[in-house]
Amino acid sequence: MRRFLCILPCLLACASLPAQDFLSQILTLTGETDAEALDERVLERFDALSASPLCLNLSGRGALVSSGLFTPFQVASILDYRATQGDILSFTELTLVDGFDASLAEALRPFVSLRSASAVGHPPDSAVRQRLVVRGAVASTGWNAGVKYRIGAGRFEGAGALNRPSAGGLAGGGYLRWEGRIWLGKAIAGDFHVRFGQGLVLWSSFSFSGVSTPESFARRPSGLAPAWSWNGTALRGAAADFCLGPLILTVCADVPRLRGSPSAVMPAANLSWYSRYGQCGVSACPEAVSADGRYCIRGVDIFAEAAFDFRNKSPAAVAGVMFPAGAFSLSALGRYYSAAYDVSHAGAVRSSTKVKDEAGVSLGARWKDWSLTADAFTKLSAPKRGLKAVLAGNQPLGEHITLKIRIAERLRNYAPLNRTDVRADLALDYGRWLTNVRANAVFSKGAGFLAYAEQGFKVEKLALWLRLTLFRADNWDDRLYSYERDAPGSFNVPAYYGRGFALALTGSCKLLKNRLKIYARTALAVNTAKAVTKAEAKLQAVWDF
Repeated sequence: MRRFLCILPCLLACASLPAQDFLSQILTLTGETDAEALDERVLERFDALSASPLCLNLSGRGALVSSGLFTPFQVASILDYRATQGDILSFTELTLVDGFDASLAEALRPFVSLRSASAVGHPPDSAVRQRLVVRGAVASTGWNAGVKYRIGAGRFEGAGALNRPSAGGLAGGGYLRWEGRIWLGKAIAGDFHVRFGQGLVLWSSFSFSGVSTPESFARRPSGLAPAWSWNGTALRGAAADFCLGPLILTVCADVPRLRGSPSAVMPAANLSWYSRYGQCGVSACPEAVSADGRYCIRGVDIFAEAAFDFRNKSPAAVAGVMFPAGAFSLSALGRYYSAAYDVSHAGAVRSSTKVKDEAGVSLGARWKDWSLTADAFTKLSAPKRGLKAVLAGNQPLGEHITLKIRIAERLRNYAPLNRTDVRADLALDYGRWLTNVRANAVFSKGAGFLAYAEQGFKVEKLALWLRLTLFRADNWDDRLYSYERDAPGSFNVPAYYGRGFALALTGSCKLLKNRLKIYARTALAVNTAKAVTKAEAKLQAVWDF
């Protein structure tokens, strides 16, 4: 749509997280360089984990894997440490576990719990946990209202979500989940995600997966996990996984008619074997089958998946390696997706989850806080080729000032041909006062420019952010994207096209001993080139009880 999109919802950083803010911790765990590379489902998953942290000491292999926080090697390291040394009682102790350094342990802090069965006064498993989310928004383009509710006690958890836009219709979903004790990992009725291997056969929901950093070359499969989304875009039906020693068997059935689609029921299954140093597995659905594996040997991480589409008699494959080389960390990735390969349930590695008809290779390197990646591809059914390179890094300029640079260059032999994206972010952190400044330029068909200045005030129970954005992009090919703060669970990245400015004020506060959180946002966007003015006001309440 070739017009300016009004400032759209994103994620509002939590006010009381230590050391790093909520967004930077997510970027550390996902291996991405900036929020623009994330997507809504990723942030919803981390928001759910922040509300109900994963217990490192009491969770089994299936729960650790399905959290999506760890590689197979890290899961094995946690289980091995617990068996030989006992429970992990501090985040400092977590750094003693193979595969966890100080920065990773700190990034995990909001999303995991170190509750121990041997610790005095730990909360009982039978404690009832409830969360109610209510939101409403009014904009010049219409209104929107939604409600979410989740309840959990012991091994049971249930959740539901309902969203109502002014245009009519209802969206949402929910699930019931039961966690087993011995051989039954979990059983889910309702909405769920399945993500296995490197995404060639079973990887539900859309997610951006570009190779913008060396760490993003390998997908991090989370197996079976419940879905709690405003939009109800997950699979819907029934699923269960079973833990048989080092084996995890997952079976599921997606019933599209429950989402209003006439498509046939899709059964699927995965069997994965986990060892101290990695994992291998087999995935199958009516259309395709694949075999995958990932192993970490002496710091060298090797991963691969090969698949075959029976219906279209078409193959696909992806393989890569990540390894240390002195002060550098290097990565390489190769992929092949034939033109006829069915991607309806796949999550390909590169620019989006539905890539096909392509062969490509990616190379990456990291040195301290700097990374460089290059990705080349060619279409198999057409004379189309492309190359994209990304240089990104952080450079401290003092105790309170950090400069973040990102330069992306895209070259193609088909229109639009080339695109250069240069971005500089300056962050000033003086305790309660935080300032963020961005300058962004894009050169493709012409030139596009964006700049914003954001002032924040943040204490334990209150956070306020005021942002002014200026933009100019006369051609759609020169559009710019920028992450905007909003309430948790709402995410989008606006495309700035035209000429004008945008002003946004967002805030959050915590009440009732942090059990009640209120998020508010007001925004105004003026596009003088398109003679369009848009306004928005939003209020969201989150009550944990």
